[in-house]
Amino acid sequence: MPDGENVWVLTETGAVYIEMKMISAEEKALLLLAETQKYVDRRGMISQKYLSEPRNLESILPDDDSDNDESLTSGFAIGEIFRYTKKKKEKGIGHPDTIEAKKVAIRAVEANLLLLYVHCRGNGFAARTYLCADEPVPDDGLFFRITDGKATCLETTDSKNKNVVGVEIDASAEIPERLAKLFTDLGYTKNDLIYKSDTSSDEITHHFLHLLIAHEYLACDDAELDELIKVSAKGLMSHIIDNGYELHDFTGEPTTWAKWSTRYFETEFGWVDGALNAAELLMYHLVTMKVTGEEGRWRESYNHLINDLGYADMTE
Repeated sequence: MPDGENVWVLTETGAVYIEMKMISAEEKALLLLAETQKYVDRRGMISQKYLSEPRNLESILPDDDSDNDESLTSGFAIGEIFRYTKKKKEKGIGHPDTIEAKKVAIRAVEANLLLLYVHCRGNGFAARTYLCADEPVPDDGLFFRITDGKATCLETTDSKNKNVVGVEIDASAEIPERLAKLFTDLGYTKNDLIYKSDTSSDEITHHFLHLLIAHEYLACDDAELDELIKVSAKGLMSHIIDNGYELHDFTGEPTTWAKWSTRYFETEFGWVDGALNAAELLMYHLVTMKVTGEEGRWRESYNHLINDLGYADMTE
């Protein structure tokens, strides 16, 4: 039953009054942001959460990871970087709204950067996501528990199928202190970390996109953050080049989907991925050159891809 711009609705369990309240797009965005920060944020990562009771936000399940933690957090970080840029232009760098927007953006960027170090391999690899010791490990994918400088592959259906349960690898590399604070400030240590490997190309693509946007618009007045961005870009790009344009996991072989090599393009699935993955790889090189301000091996590799391997032609 209409009531002006509002409406009464009779349901099986009772009557509901729906108020049609006019708000601006920014007001709506801030409401959704507050909800995201309160219910979805997991040490800076923004991906997904589930409810034990429909429509009851207070029934949110406390623990949840996703293969897409990095990708979804990248999108969130980029949006918040642009919000910060807009607030800085409109209200000035010292305005409370600008400061708050910058704080939210930095937290998301740091959470994404942490995934490039949380595995402690020290070789430019990128983890899909990570858990802490008191979070349940899902039976989905390959997970490694770090203990005293070593990482052990945990038992899951995937690790059993691949016969890698109990495989132990090096985890002696250090995590930058600024990034580690995302878990150390909550009382966790490096020995409480469990990370997920077998990372895909979409996570790598979102890494480079978010590194570029963060460098251009967020880290311009934060030298420490900008240096982390530059080192991260170089580490990830070096790993890909050094491993024949593939992301290599603990086995010394490429992950299931993070492959941009010609040998992959010659396979059944790789042929379909060729145009997109070729464009991705060229973009990675350009972003690395832009972020670092260097050319050197990045330009040499980029020219090799175009002039010798025909990657630009593949994208058409």
